[in-house]
Amino acid sequence: MQVIVIAMQKGGVGKSTLARSLAVAAVRDGLSVLILDMDTQQSVSQWAERREADMPVVVFSTENELPKKLAQAKDAADLVIIDTPLPAQPKLRLLLRLQIWF
Repeated sequence: MQVIVIAMQKGGVGKSTLARSLAVAAVRDGLSVLILDMDTQQSVSQWAERREADMPVVVFSTENELPKKLAQAKDAADLVIIDTPLPAQPKLRLLLRLQIWF
């Protein structure tokens, strides 16, 4: 499983759009993709609800749920894309620095 984390300290830079675009491209290449939508606006989750396609799978996640959801995805997804909240919370920044789920 590969993990891509999309994080910025500024809003309106296209994190969710980038997450969706990368996920769709990966699905078209035959990968099993999970997007973990951590943004409280949940725009990726709303996008997924409007789509007719089953892939990519989109799941909302909080900081506390992140390690568990990544562990669950380990055998089920080829690629996990994490759309982070703004601003990145201290615990999330620590998880990203330590990369404890790899």
